[in-house]
Amino acid sequence: MTVRDTKSAEATGQPRRAEKARVPLEEVRNHQLPEQTLSLVESYDAVVGDRDRFLWQWAHHLFPEFTLSSVAPEHAEQTRDTKLLGLLFVSVLDDIAEKHQDWATFDEAAKLPFEHQSVNYDRGGVDSDVLAFASDVWDRFSAQLRAGPRAAAFDDVVQFDLKQVVNAMEYSYLANQNLDAITVSEVQTYDSHNMMLFGFADVDLTRSPAFDRSELSTLRRVVERAQRMVRIGNWVTTWEREVAEGDFTSGIVAHALEQGIVSADELRASREDGGDHQVAATVRTIREHDVEDVFLRQWSRELAAAREFEGACDSVDVGSYLDGIETVMEYHLATRGLK
Repeated sequence: MTVRDTKSAEATGQPRRAEKARVPLEEVRNHQLPEQTLSLVESYDAVVGDRDRFLWQWAHHLFPEFTLSSVAPEHAEQTRDTKLLGLLFVSVLDDIAEKHQDWATFDEAAKLPFEHQSVNYDRGGVDSDVLAFASDVWDRFSAQLRAGPRAAAFDDVVQFDLKQVVNAMEYSYLANQNLDAITVSEVQTYDSHNMMLFGFADVDLTRSPAFDRSELSTLRRVVERAQRMVRIGNWVTTWEREVAEGDFTSGIVAHALEQGIVSADELRASREDGGDHQVAATVRTIREHDVEDVFLRQWSRELAAAREFEGACDSVDVGSYLDGIETVMEYHLATRGLK
């Protein structure tokens, strides 16, 4: 079951809006998280608690769909579990920066991945419980990342990609503080890294003994497009919730701002509104202008461009990876409002 196999998708140039019945939601809801991660998820619920556990089940269930074929079979489960730890760490930083707009805590937590930066746990205004939790998650994620047989070979790439993830969240914080400065181009340039597709690919590479480094550039060209595709899937299925939360860095909202569909003043009013009236009005206006369709068409263009690299790598099956990215989109569309 893939998006590209349907006539309706070909006719509209957009991904299929998968029916929930076609996507095994009960399998996701009943998905068992790894024991070593479950305690961290429980701690997240107690310390941060901004996301439903369904998200972690959703992600862990889906990771095998877009794991690089180069991962050695004996490392498959460890790779999957490592990615979940990475997602948990990034999500904590994202919650701090976007939802809570807590710069002091974010600024310190964002230093954790980088040895040349010292974290000030005693800094004024820092949420010490959240920072300690983020530190614990990072320690566990980085330990598993370093355990990959080829971790040393890709260390500089991993560090660079992590910097882009942190930069994406810093941009989101800046944009939410300066709504008049938001542009679609910058949102697409920076915010896509929040999806951590490069980071997930890096985890795979650390456990890919037969991967040919001469193919790294080609692979990254594919992952770059896949990351934008996954970001679009997230945007079109979460933007309404984010508007209600006062987070306006979705590409959907950025497009509406840039096209004059809504104004920065209207968004500020919806953030300050004591009730739901302004939020509902903002969401209704954006829906009426079919902004989602703009990005769904872009999703299809990105897929077509990425598909051109099928067969370009000998040590990674690009086609299989992109099939998995299509499956992720189907799950995005079928689980709208659930994560």
